[in-house]
Amino acid sequence: MPTSKPDQYRTDFGESFRRWREQNNLSQQNIHVLCESANIKLYNSQFSHLEQGKLELKSSGFLELRDLNKIIASKKFPPTVSQVGKFTQEVKDKFKDAEPYCDIDDQAILEGYLFFAIFTGEADINPKYKMSGIKITEEVCLNISTFGRTVFSGHATDEMMSKKEAWESFLPHIEKVVNKKQQRRIQSVFAGQADYTIEEVNLMTNGGKKNSCVVNDAFSNWTGKKMPLPVDVWTKGSKMKWPQLV
Repeated sequence: MPTSKPDQYRTDFGESFRRWREQNNLSQQNIHVLCESANIKLYNSQFSHLEQGKLELKSSGFLELRDLNKIIASKKFPPTVSQVGKFTQEVKDKFKDAEPYCDIDDQAILEGYLFFAIFTGEADINPKYKMSGIKITEEVCLNISTFGRTVFSGHATDEMMSKKEAWESFLPHIEKVVNKKQQRRIQSVFAGQADYTIEEVNLMTNGGKKNSCVVNDAFSNWTGKKMPLPVDVWTKGSKMKWPQLV
């Protein structure tokens, strides 16, 4: 698997792979030790060159990426060891929380040819892995607003809290990171009195490029549940149902 001068397709795929890795809180070393333990012939230096767009994969490389993704998707991991720097229980736990690399339809890629198609520009990269972000529209604002109401009312119902009780329970998780005016706006959205505006969402998301969300983080802490990636909320939030999130 020689390295070469980056081209745009390799660079785009490499950046998307890095963003996928970072979204799942995985290091290159984490992936290396899983591959080593599973007898997948991909290594630290290759992941570094891959993410820089310098790695020109052979056909076998796409099959190795497929095998790595299959393990992550199936959650059927090799045995752990106690040796530092190897596939330990701590590393396994990180992969248990990770999502596989997905195609444009948000399905785990389980075929080597699909990795090849993305690598060569024949298939599109999932928007949530793109560095360019997404355009903030009225639909995106509605997705974020609806998702907020879904989580807020869903957890309140589960805990048998009134809206007032739920807000008082949620507020400590966000009051240190947003000001009073922003708190009131969030409260009004959760109550169904308004939706976020394009201007507000552009500011919150850095024009659709930000990889985190303070409200999402607060929801995770408040509910004890893992929230979807911000970009998934932006693009599909109105379709997400509370029972599917728990």
